[in-house]
Amino acid sequence: MSTGLMRPCVSTLRYLALLCVLLGVGSALGQTPISGVIDRNTTWNAAGSPYVLSGEVEVVGGATLTILGGVQVHFEPESRLLIGGEDPSNAGQLLVAGTSTARVRFEAATPDEPAGAIELRPGAAIGLDGGGSVFRFARFISLMRPLTMRGCVAAIQDTLVARAADAERPAVVVELEFDATAALQATRLSVFECAGGGMSITGGGEHELLECRFIDNAGRGLLMDMRVPIFPRTLPTEVLLRACVFQRNSAPDGSGGGARLFGNTVWTIEDCLFEWNTSSSIGGGLSMSGSGDSSVRSTDFLRNSAGSDGGGMFASANELLIEDCRFVDNRAPDDRGGGLATGSRVRLLRCVFERNTARFGGGVEGRAVAVDCQFIDNFAQMSGGAMQITGSNGYGGVIGGIFDSNTAVASGGAIEFAVRFQSRETRIEGAVFTRNSADLGGAIGGVSGRGGRAGATYRLVGNRFDSNLARRGGAIHVRTDAVEGMRLDLSPEGDASNSFIGNTALTGSAIANDSPHAIEADGVCWGVRTASATGALIHDGLDDAALGIVASDPIATVCLDCPQDMDGDGALTIFDFLIFQGLFAIGDPAADFDGDGSLTLFDFLEFQGQFDAGCP
Repeated sequence: MSTGLMRPCVSTLRYLALLCVLLGVGSALGQTPISGVIDRNTTWNAAGSPYVLSGEVEVVGGATLTILGGVQVHFEPESRLLIGGEDPSNAGQLLVAGTSTARVRFEAATPDEPAGAIELRPGAAIGLDGGGSVFRFARFISLMRPLTMRGCVAAIQDTLVARAADAERPAVVVELEFDATAALQATRLSVFECAGGGMSITGGGEHELLECRFIDNAGRGLLMDMRVPIFPRTLPTEVLLRACVFQRNSAPDGSGGGARLFGNTVWTIEDCLFEWNTSSSIGGGLSMSGSGDSSVRSTDFLRNSAGSDGGGMFASANELLIEDCRFVDNRAPDDRGGGLATGSRVRLLRCVFERNTARFGGGVEGRAVAVDCQFIDNFAQMSGGAMQITGSNGYGGVIGGIFDSNTAVASGGAIEFAVRFQSRETRIEGAVFTRNSADLGGAIGGVSGRGGRAGATYRLVGNRFDSNLARRGGAIHVRTDAVEGMRLDLSPEGDASNSFIGNTALTGSAIANDSPHAIEADGVCWGVRTASATGALIHDGLDDAALGIVASDPIATVCLDCPQDMDGDGALTIFDFLIFQGLFAIGDPAADFDGDGSLTLFDFLEFQGQFDAGCP
């Protein structure tokens, strides 16, 4: 009875054992070992996966290795997949043809033991879109040296490279001759958490990186070296980075935490993001230099930091346009340019600089012209809270824009001039300066032409200085070491008049002229109507005979929100009536309240009507 009951159980166990054996055999049969030379066209498919490589596997003799979607390729220690020979005539080609639902995966055979490398050598076919090696929908996970291209390029699309283990070199390496026909095109390439950096490209021509991501890489995200040898020198090539993301990359021993780009190249960067990158040297987010006329457009630099110049970006191109970009919360606390530091001529168009920090030039430091930009709440430990304009030949200035709540501990709460070898006019036009602060020059400091040639000119036209704060020169401070022939001209051009309202300082609430040179300030609106009230806003030769005079006659009144408040104290009193009478008596145009060009009874009546109406 007991024996009969046991038989079904024994039978069941035999079937289970047979099933386990069959499953084991199936698994073993599906694992395909690969070694040696592949010299005929070969396809790896999911049925034979995983393919386990040992030693060096070479694809040569004109063969093409095609790897289809769903395949896993495992690398034993010290194994490599080599495409093409060292001799370009010994051709080979690799087509990695994954899909969005069936990717090709390259990884080490043993988990947690990085191994493996893929290298395209000069014999690999060159070309794109079917004319050469291609990587589509591939994943390289925890390999030692994921991908190297020497003397050839491949198209890379929708590919991920993650956790490459070699700390001595980037995960993806491209080494080319300086040939404009050898161009890399990478679309939606993502490189994450690689020990030696994300990607390096040397040489080649019209490279394009589109929608690529470089995140959490040590040794920087991207390095591009496009330097052309002196002989033979070729025309600059062009490189495009569009819609790329650089986040949390670091360059502990160099420049350009997110990316370092240099060489005889025209760089075009569009719609990119540089965020939380760091470098021990220049360019926390981006370091870029080149001999071509380059551009950066619609790109954000957020929370990057540098050990030297350019927390967000360092630029040293021939001519550079930065347009519609944002620089926010970047830091260069020990040096220059929290948002941007530049050694080249840069034109900033409609950019925003906010809460950046540096020792010199909290927002920007260098040879820059800012057009319709916003500088808000930037900070400099020394000078130039928003901008420190420096360099040679006086290149730099401002056209339009807003400077609000910027701070410098020493000089130039908004702008500090540190221009040397000045041979042209430095111009600030149509800007608004409000609530900036510094010890010297709440809005603008460093006016001197120091280190430069005689005849340095600073031309300020149509600007508004409102509620700035300093110890000397609430709005503007002119240095004691101003060179001979230095000229500061505040006089209007047409209807464009400078205005000074509500600025505060212990000495010279509007302007402190500590130089021996006269300043042209006729036609300026000081927020008051009388010479005596204007004099109280200015520190100059009338206070100290060794100083130059600020020539402030005639006085403009176009900036007065309440023209009947003649003494500018914010209240309408008998003293305003007395000042009006005095101006009328001496024929001063400031008493022409009806604007007809002559002083008559009607001006008295107009003043009386506005006085009775009160201030807005």
